[in-house]
Amino acid sequence: MADHATLVHAFVSAVADLTGSLVKPSDWNHGHTFQGGTNGDLLTYDNTQTDNILFKSVLTAITGRLLSITSMFDTLLGVGSSPSVDIVNGTFTLVKSNSNVIIITLAYSGDSSSATFHSNTLVTLLDNSVLSNINITANNTPNLLYTFHTNLSLGSHTLKGHFTTSFLNFSTGTTLSFLVLEFG
Repeated sequence: MADHATLVHAFVSAVADLTGSLVKPSDWNHGHTFQGGTNGDLLTYDNTQTDNILFKSVLTAITGRLLSITSMFDTLLGVGSSPSVDIVNGTFTLVKSNSNVIIITLAYSGDSSSATFHSNTLVTLLDNSVLSNINITANNTPNLLYTFHTNLSLGSHTLKGHFTTSFLNFSTGTTLSFLVLEFG
């Protein structure tokens, strides 16, 4: 009986082999084993091949599938005395170069003044380079930002958020989260 690594004919010959015969019915009935490929490859139709069959890596054969996902989150636990603070300093790892990467940023910011809502600035750094620099109102409402990348290399990358407030300090409601989605 054939397993998942062989191909058998839909028709199985019931004719018995003849002694000394060069081509035997049992040869027809045997499964055909595939050659080539590596673990995880897909067997695909490819009309550029003489037999129209080619093993392809899943990473190159299927585009648009989710390759990796990373989530980072941090909240300020106490009222800080500084008008500037780093929040969320993490890494994510891409499994493929030049894949499609979406970084979703969700920021809530407040300050210690309940009478007036001040303007805060969120600077996001990707691999120590400024990715975004946005002003947000410090009223603890969600601020959502999407960035799209197609030129990041395989391997680890750093992502960091930096808040600056126009007031003296932040409230405990200052929160930042990143969601990194890699598609390929």
